[in-house]
Amino acid sequence: MSEVIEIKAAFTTGDTGDIEGIAWPFGKADRVGDVIEKGAFAGAPTSLPMLWAHDQSQVIGVWTSIIEGQKGLELKGHLLINDVAKAREVHAMVRAGAASGLSIGFQTKSATPIRGGGRTIRSVDLLECSVVAVPANADARITSIKSNSLSNQDVTPMDNEVIEDEAETVDLAETISELKASLAETTKAFDALKTDHQKLATRLNRPGVITAKTEDAAETETKAFRAFVAGDQKALSVTGDSGGKGGVLAPATFQATVQRLLIEASPFRQFASVMTIGAPSIELPVQDSAVQVSWVGENETRPDTDAAFSTLTIDTFGMGAQVSISNDLIADSQVDIMSIIASDFAKQAAKAEGLAFLDGDGTKKPTGLLRNANVAVQDATGTTLAIDDIVDLTVSLPNEYARSSKLFMNRKTRAALRKLALAEAPDAWGDSLAAGTPSTFLGFPIIELPDLDDVAADATPILFGDLAQTFRVVDRAGLTLFSDPYTKAANNMTVVHVNRRVGGAVINPDAMTFYTMAAA
Repeated sequence: MSEVIEIKAAFTTGDTGDIEGIAWPFGKADRVGDVIEKGAFAGAPTSLPMLWAHDQSQVIGVWTSIIEGQKGLELKGHLLINDVAKAREVHAMVRAGAASGLSIGFQTKSATPIRGGGRTIRSVDLLECSVVAVPANADARITSIKSNSLSNQDVTPMDNEVIEDEAETVDLAETISELKASLAETTKAFDALKTDHQKLATRLNRPGVITAKTEDAAETETKAFRAFVAGDQKALSVTGDSGGKGGVLAPATFQATVQRLLIEASPFRQFASVMTIGAPSIELPVQDSAVQVSWVGENETRPDTDAAFSTLTIDTFGMGAQVSISNDLIADSQVDIMSIIASDFAKQAAKAEGLAFLDGDGTKKPTGLLRNANVAVQDATGTTLAIDDIVDLTVSLPNEYARSSKLFMNRKTRAALRKLALAEAPDAWGDSLAAGTPSTFLGFPIIELPDLDDVAADATPILFGDLAQTFRVVDRAGLTLFSDPYTKAANNMTVVHVNRRVGGAVINPDAMTFYTMAAA
């Protein structure tokens, strides 16, 4: 299961972009009750990507030191402030106090449920660590910010708690004693492993020995999924954790397949920015005012123009579907039941969420892009398409957004625009010369969104802008499943219920323009 969990973390950063902190404090649960034990990060890689808010398209640095210390998982790295614009922006937010936490992304390998909620996690695969604005734990914050204007020993304490923490001392003799004991245990375990290896090598070298074939994780998971669909509600315990009311957590392979199919089936997801979170909602920083730059003389005081930030909360909403499967198909070992269920659910989910992302009313679903009053609207001169109107639309955005903008419309509108362009401005239209490459108008790609309006009075048939900078899709980590072999037993069918949580919101209305037809 792939998860992203917000945690309490404290870190420092310097003017050169160096950054360090505790990404997970041992012995402390996060707000959903999960506790990761010391030793769970054994085998962690020597370096990790540093992301902004778990967005894989926004790599802002690299973690170069990953150590399990006495207090927790200690990371050191540096922001790529000389090469990546987003890294410089995050660096400024950290120094201004607008971004104050760390959050790790990992895949659970071994865990045990805790009575009352949460889990004790004993082993994970660490995938990445992100800088975030609002961590899940309210106490997570930056303890100090280093500055080149201070000496190496100078820091700015944030409160008394930090001062007391800096004043803690370590009994060196006790630490050395613990290290010696740990080294002795490690040496003993290595000797035992070496002996076992020698015995195994001797056995394999004997003639005529045939060893049993072992199943890999994917094969084991596939068999468990088939058994679960057939009615064994405990079959998926081999995949890891269970949770969710009335169901179990879907295996990692199933979740990955659904996610891939969702992207393939949803044009909106392909062009919006997408992130995964481990909580029911997330708060994102929004820059309300930009830094102002002024011309000044050599000895004049530079004006104080700090940027102002606020937060945007994106909630996730439940989405469910039921897939009916023939019991004969379930019994047929040659049929990939997991792929069938994943495909059916992904198609239904992509259609439902695509409509919600465009025109959702916010009731048990996200508020759609078309309902955001802060997005600019360009009114057409009539109730039919006009070349001059579309040309004006393509220059309606600032250059910083126009360079990566696209024209979004449904298939009927695209056909009407092509006919109009070929009749009145043939040089403006560019047909696609390769599969998967969109046609263009004035050099801007034309992307089909089937849920947009047809051309009609008062309709909004075309969007122009950069959807990735305009809209953020948020997926809640984890799908839950429930197998019902009884409701349609008379029809020789089993019903599998699939549930997930997803949200979305406009994060930057300045990067999009609506094209609205005139009234009748």
